[in-house]
Amino acid sequence: MVWHGFAEANGSPYRYTFLISFWMICIAAKRYKELDAIFEQEGQAAEKKKRIAQKLIAGIFITAVVCIAFYQYQEDGSDYLTKKSVVLTCGILACWCILIRLKKYSPPKYSKAVVCFMFPMLALELGMNMKLDISHFSYANVKEYRAYVEDMTQLVQEISERDEEVLYRIENDVRYDQICFNDAMLIGYPSITHYSSVMPYPVSSFAAKEGFSACPGSLSILYKCDEADSKTAGKSGIKYLIRKELPENMQGWVLKQDSPYYVLENSNYQPVIRFESEEVGSAEIQRAEKTAFTVVLKNEQKDSQKLLLMIPWHSGWQLQLDGESIAPDRYQDAMMEVSIPKGTHVLTMAFHPILLKEGIFVSFAAVLILVFALTPFPWYNKK
Repeated sequence: MVWHGFAEANGSPYRYTFLISFWMICIAAKRYKELDAIFEQEGQAAEKKKRIAQKLIAGIFITAVVCIAFYQYQEDGSDYLTKKSVVLTCGILACWCILIRLKKYSPPKYSKAVVCFMFPMLALELGMNMKLDISHFSYANVKEYRAYVEDMTQLVQEISERDEEVLYRIENDVRYDQICFNDAMLIGYPSITHYSSVMPYPVSSFAAKEGFSACPGSLSILYKCDEADSKTAGKSGIKYLIRKELPENMQGWVLKQDSPYYVLENSNYQPVIRFESEEVGSAEIQRAEKTAFTVVLKNEQKDSQKLLLMIPWHSGWQLQLDGESIAPDRYQDAMMEVSIPKGTHVLTMAFHPILLKEGIFVSFAAVLILVFALTPFPWYNKK
């Protein structure tokens, strides 16, 4: 709830429904307690009114659930609404009602035991729902997809063995899924194509200006060979292109392989990390780790020169120039750039997820507090 509530919407306002639902539940619980207190003040005569109010609230809730279920049935064509899911939902709701009643009317020493029992009940419900959801996906094309992954993985491996350069991009027009095109991320090769609902607007806007296709909502990037020529691709560090058919415009592309797919090398390729002008000097990239690089820079000019890093700007990137930490500037509000003094220098860059350590600490502390709160200590009960 907190993650969705404080995350940038990025065209997905439904994330905020988690936050709104949380506050609606809190408000309803508070008002229900106030209503309960009012009935207690009025004495036995208000008992009938209390029961009517409870039934009215339950009726509204059940009606809302039924309406939502019916709407989902109409929209999804019963793909996600089956007899099993209905029975499971009703059964879980009945169990929760029983547990809540037990917690309310049980002695204090058994109240925590009821709460502890709620956790495995929640885990059971999540597990069964997950199993039902997974069962809706068809595995008829698993062999076809596996063959595709094996061919593409082999191609990428052959390219990497043939090319000794550390950092470059590969684009693939032979995508298995044309709607959710995340083959690069799933198979594991560097690409500019990415389907996402959380991509920063400046990155997708930059890609659109550079000649790539921005998807609906401008939150994803799709490379299309017929729309972006070799020079445009080269500026973004795209060195190889995998295609099922040769492009109509072969200018700038050199055929390197024709089986099982065509592999084309870009003669207009420019390194991902480079000086703004080729006459300035050189930048030799050396890989240290999967998410860390060392770049040996030679600025042959008399004054400082701009180094372009065609990698999306993110606060998680940590850069050091000759051992001293530096903050990269934004290049066209999307990528990174650094000013390099004259002479030879060593630039190291590593990516560290922001607030990772803090998140681990808070999660661990929360688990400890939860375990401590639910553990029935004998010495505490005596007091």
